[in-house]
This record gives sequence, C-alpha cells and structure tokens, in this order.
Amino acid sequence: MGDPAYEREREAQRAREIDAYAKREGARLAEQHGAERRECGERSDKEPYIGAAADWVRSCSTWGAPDRVFTTENAGGVRRQWLYKNRGTLFFDSSGRLDFISR
Repeated sequence: MGDPAYEREREAQRAREIDAYAKREGARLAEQHGAERRECGERSDKEPYIGAAADWVRSCSTWGAPDRVFTTENAGGVRRQWLYKNRGTLFFDSSGRLDFISR
C-alpha cells in the first residue's frame, strides 16, 4: 500500500535497530552475569539469608534453582514459594526478597 522502496528501507531500519538493541542487551546481561560470578565465585558456599534477592539465591547460594515454584497473588502483591526437595521452602515477598525459610 505504500511505496515498496520506502517500505523495504523502513524494514531494514527496523532490523538494524533490533540488532543494535540485541547487542546492547547481550552486553548488559554478560556484564551482569560477570558481576554475579565475581560476587559468587564459580561455586558458592553461601546459604540463603533473610532479605536476599531471589536472583542472588538462584545464582549464588548453595540452594540454587528451586525444584518447584508456587505463586500467590493477593492485595499485598505477588508472593513466591520456592520448594526444594530434601531442603525446605523459601518464601519471597512481593519485592522478590527472601522473608522466610522453612526447613
């Protein structure tokens, strides 16, 4: 419906913008992962603690990623429970911070 040459150029511009965005985000994520590795080391011996961020628990703690995640939404926001076989359950508040550990 429009000028085909214009549409091709517009699509090429969108592809360049998407590519530039992907490169920026990839670099940002690589830096973030590098910072986590510097903070945690290859293998961490740190236990989860009250107030820890969910990302930190997953990346840096000895508990790592949960076996199951349960999500509850209420007026106070979204809460998550991370269930670990043979370890216990971690409860995260609506801000993503660990607020209770059940063993």
